[in-house]
Amino acid sequence: MLDTLGQHFQPILPIVSFLGSAASVGVTGYFWLVKMNRERPQLQFELVEHASHIDVGPATAEEQWLNFRLALVVVNNSSLPNAVLGTRVRVMPRGSGNWQEAEHVRPARGSAFPLNLPALQSGLITVEWEMRFPALSTEIDSESPERIVEAYLKENWDFADHVSVELRGLRGKSFTEMVPLHGSRMTATVREYLAQPT
Repeated sequence: MLDTLGQHFQPILPIVSFLGSAASVGVTGYFWLVKMNRERPQLQFELVEHASHIDVGPATAEEQWLNFRLALVVVNNSSLPNAVLGTRVRVMPRGSGNWQEAEHVRPARGSAFPLNLPALQSGLITVEWEMRFPALSTEIDSESPERIVEAYLKENWDFADHVSVELRGLRGKSFTEMVPLHGSRMTATVREYLAQPT
């Protein structure tokens, strides 16, 4: 009886063997793809609101300065280490339709490049820069830094509440996100006074 069953199944043994081999290749390929995806450079970042701000800087009859500070928590979602080597911040001037790079973006005190990120770990980077805007002809409540900042950004930028931030990682990879401009608003002199040691 066993010989009879063996004779019945013998013609399909090559097919079963082929299906087993194909399944093995498929499973191996899947795990290789998963491994490669985990090793692919993947940096994500978000704003840390309580550590970010826009200060109202010096003003003249012709111009108004704003001081920007963005604190970003950066997460390395790869199973391999990475590093943040530098950053670029871009804004979109009103009506231009093109992104313009902000000048003199630099790490704030306490931050530095490179920011080394072990696998599946996070870190904090804080950058700052200043921008000059033409003085507005309309009257603004000078006692309200919130209104001053809002008025200048709305007048000069298409995206008054966001900037585009690019982080440069290892091996020429870069990662870009739209970052909201949340955080406190006050005059630079007040913030400098508050920052003084007591």
